[in-house]
Amino acid sequence: MLLTTPIKIGSLELKNRMVMAPMATHLGCEDGTSTERQKEYYEERAAGGAGMITIESCFVNLGGRGGIRRLGLYKDSQIAGMKEIADAVHKHGAKVCCQLHHGGPQCKSAILGEFPLSASSSYYQKGVIDPPRSVRKEEIAQITDDYAAAAIRAGKAGYDAILLHYGHGYLAHSFMSPLTNQRKDEYGGSLENRMRFPLEVVAAIRKSMGKDFPLFVRLGAEDGLEGGIVLSESLQMANMLEAAGVDCITVTAGLHLVMEMMIQPMSLPPGYLVPYAEAMKGVLKIPVGTVGRINNPELAEDVLQKGKADLIYLGRPLIADPFFPQKVIENRSHEIRRCIACNQGCHDNLLHNETITCLVNPRVGREKELQVESATKRKNVLVIGGGPAGMEAAYIAAQRGHQVSLYEKEDVLGGDLFLAGKPPSTARPAPPVLYRGSASAW
Repeated sequence: MLLTTPIKIGSLELKNRMVMAPMATHLGCEDGTSTERQKEYYEERAAGGAGMITIESCFVNLGGRGGIRRLGLYKDSQIAGMKEIADAVHKHGAKVCCQLHHGGPQCKSAILGEFPLSASSSYYQKGVIDPPRSVRKEEIAQITDDYAAAAIRAGKAGYDAILLHYGHGYLAHSFMSPLTNQRKDEYGGSLENRMRFPLEVVAAIRKSMGKDFPLFVRLGAEDGLEGGIVLSESLQMANMLEAAGVDCITVTAGLHLVMEMMIQPMSLPPGYLVPYAEAMKGVLKIPVGTVGRINNPELAEDVLQKGKADLIYLGRPLIADPFFPQKVIENRSHEIRRCIACNQGCHDNLLHNETITCLVNPRVGREKELQVESATKRKNVLVIGGGPAGMEAAYIAAQRGHQVSLYEKEDVLGGDLFLAGKPPSTARPAPPVLYRGSASAW
């Protein structure tokens, strides 16, 4: 099974091809430092058997702070907490990758206390982001230095690789996209000019970390809006990044205005973004990672076997079940607690500045608090009602060592959760882009 085999990416060797994708948690402090809860959250997913854990985005300076309790790597005092996370992950034989980003136009004025930055001020997504101001050239140089300094801190904290976020409308992506970059200087216009800042960041990190330090890029394959990046252009970008010394491209798509491309709801088919990764594989020599509703190992294995990608990034699936990889390795895939792509606790919570939760995994963010311990006295336990609460109660009781009987008056288990799954999925053969609206409409 390819999914469970090792892979080497530059100087980095992973024990398997299942990688935790970065997702915000809001488990950190307001100044960007990490917490014990955050460490426990990542450690459980490392214990679950993933080959590498990619932690959530770390902003490289205060002007790039994408959320109220996001992680940061903009000052040396944050190294100690980040090292605790890295050490906790390493304890279980997994590698750990630090995602660096500047939130750019996706930042909120209310959090920053000033206008967010973008390649240009002339375009913004009304109702989705605040009006930004254009980055001045001297600020570009400083932000590039901030990326390099953050990379050095990640290295000091013991991280095995760095992932640069070049998608989803963040600062680097705002330079790359013709939709958001309408500059008239050397950072705007042609593809080469729009790629200037992202490539300068790559060069600065290579200079600070050396040519052998593993460097990944999360690349947006398409914006999903008229006038934005399309696949034919992102393939050229991928080639430029490979030539600049990037070791791996992980493929994503969409902007916050086309959220369903970024974080696919249950109405979209599993593996929605795989065709983009397959296209990248066709033009690159370096490994390619894919992501996006890959919630079962059969699909993941099929993607690898058909050569559509080299790595499988699991975001929400590892929130729902941290032990997804271990269950695959031990031939217990039937026991995996599947992500249902409801997006309620893992995404909607974040929009309201709340911490991450999961509809199918109550332990998310409370891994230490809700540890299951063996009962000192084993009993016969009767659970009446086979809805989500009853099933969870029966499951936990059985884990503790009790003899459990579960009674449900209906013919099927699941209660309202079962009913919620009855309406026909609107999953259909997905077009390359969900929406090509007019930029002028926003």
